[in-house]
Amino acid sequence: MKNICLLNGSPKGKNGVSLHFLEKLNKSIDSNKYTTNFINAKGSKQEADFKAIENADVLVIAFPLYIFCLPGLLMRYLESYSHYANSKEKSEKKTDVYAIVNCGFPEPEICNGALRVIKNFCQRMNLNWRFGVAIGKGGILAAGKNSFLINKLSSKVYRSIGKIKKDIEKTNGGKMEDYYVAPNFPKWLTNFVINKAWASKAKENGLNRKDLYGKPYYNYTRYNELQQISTFYNKFFVDYKKVG
Repeated sequence: MKNICLLNGSPKGKNGVSLHFLEKLNKSIDSNKYTTNFINAKGSKQEADFKAIENADVLVIAFPLYIFCLPGLLMRYLESYSHYANSKEKSEKKTDVYAIVNCGFPEPEICNGALRVIKNFCQRMNLNWRFGVAIGKGGILAAGKNSFLINKLSSKVYRSIGKIKKDIEKTNGGKMEDYYVAPNFPKWLTNFVINKAWASKAKENGLNRKDLYGKPYYNYTRYNELQQISTFYNKFFVDYKKVG
């Protein structure tokens, strides 16, 4: 049986949408042919988990886009794994690697830089990069992952994740291109779900909807602008008097 490692690289751990994508993939995998092992980069028991990754036939890495790249947590985790793997004897076995990255932007192509980082990691570690699935509007999926309507409108996203399962089942898969997908949400529904999620998060932190529109640094910024203008005019008139 093939061993599959599903690595959740989200700093939110079990509360992130990255785990949701991995669970969707796991449900489609035939348990009679493959054994799956979930690993959370957050709170990982590194020695045992690194050994599982090392022995895996397939590694699927799921994570959210943070500042146009991988979350720092996942970057450190992969770096630690590279130190672990490089301290071992080189193996001829090549693990197949896939990535699922989601972002809050409507355009999934923004995830392209993060996918390149994973590709470079595979090249450096002598792993077999297969392809990635870049997902736009990930925040909406996170907010409505238990909603029938949102899951229905996200069918294209889940079909793309299903491509990973199909590729794993192939014995001699050729070169594959990355998939760039987003839920088929109308603009009004996108705004509604996002605003509702922000309002809910504000309530959890003791705030109300009005507080979301606050500008705590506005007056301070304006004060600095006025100070700069005042300094400029003072210097200008001093120099003018000297010339006069």
